[in-house]
Amino acid sequence: MGVFFLKHGVNHAVALGILEVRCGVSSSCPQWFRSYLSGRLESSVPQGSTLGPLLYLTYASELHEVADKHDVAFHSFAVDTQLSKSVIRTEDVHAAKQTVTDCVLNAAKSEVIWLGTRQQLAKLSQADLTVSVGGSVLQPSTVVRNLGVHIDDHLSTEANARQCAKTCFFHLRRIRQLRRHLDYDTLYTLIRALILSRLDYCNGCQCRAEFSSNCVL
Repeated sequence: MGVFFLKHGVNHAVALGILEVRCGVSSSCPQWFRSYLSGRLESSVPQGSTLGPLLYLTYASELHEVADKHDVAFHSFAVDTQLSKSVIRTEDVHAAKQTVTDCVLNAAKSEVIWLGTRQQLAKLSQADLTVSVGGSVLQPSTVVRNLGVHIDDHLSTEANARQCAKTCFFHLRRIRQLRRHLDYDTLYTLIRALILSRLDYCNGCQCRAEFSSNCVL
């Protein structure tokens, strides 16, 4: 079994502290950053700005050290961070939850999913599945989205296939409404951009999928 976290967001107080302590930002600069972030949505950085991504990278620079300290697997892409901890015995679930929650800073923008076989997951109680972070309780998800791919708690591709088919049919219906107003080249471009691109994206996940899952596509 495994516990898998998706964590997003930036705590402004923590980010400002890292700038001062780790990066050596001093004098009036911390006050400038504090003014820049004030009045903005907590747990986020300005979207579309040049400084926003730099602030996030600075904020996340120590996260891998925290994860290593707690023996938690760590992977980060852009502003998404994934933390995972493997559990072999049911008795070790509580300890695994504690080590991972020590690394989670923003419960409001976090998700948790337990991965395992149906037999393994059936052994866990509801108390085992829920995770407490600060004053918040995270309920386990059966499906999460990871870089555009939907993953369910059994690591099957059915959820991803259903979502892909749903999105493709939605765009096909829209294109059908416009078909009489479009020439062939424009129609072909729309189909490649809105339909074929989604069928091709991460299609390697379907290579060893069950027959019923591929039939959806």
